[in-house]
Amino acid sequence: RRVLSSSLLGVLLLGTVAWNVLAGSSEQRHDFSLKSKATFAGVELKPGQYVITHREEAMKEGTECTFIYRAPYREGKDPVAKARCTPVEGARTKDFRMGSIQQPDGSQVINTIQFAGSTTIHKYGAGS
Repeated sequence: RRVLSSSLLGVLLLGTVAWNVLAGSSEQRHDFSLKSKATFAGVELKPGQYVITHREEAMKEGTECTFIYRAPYREGKDPVAKARCTPVEGARTKDFRMGSIQQPDGSQVINTIQFAGSTTIHKYGAGS
């Protein structure tokens, strides 16, 4: 009986730790559409519906933290593009913002994103 109680306590403690880790992880997400082709992290995105996510913990670790998926987003789905960002502080924005640089052929290269309500601007370079 004592072993069962200890095992149960261990499972509950592990579940509590896992819940706190998951609850503490911060992921931002936004749905957007492209009307013309654009490039993100060297990947050409065709016109259509997408979902962009940003994982705060991955950014702090210096690993790929921004992922773009074809809509609809489902857990476990492979991203069509992913990149590491450089965060910089800016003015708080009410709306999601995506910045880009126009190329000579008229296409856009996405170089910044900022989520609604945030002061962090996520910058992406050619080697992201």
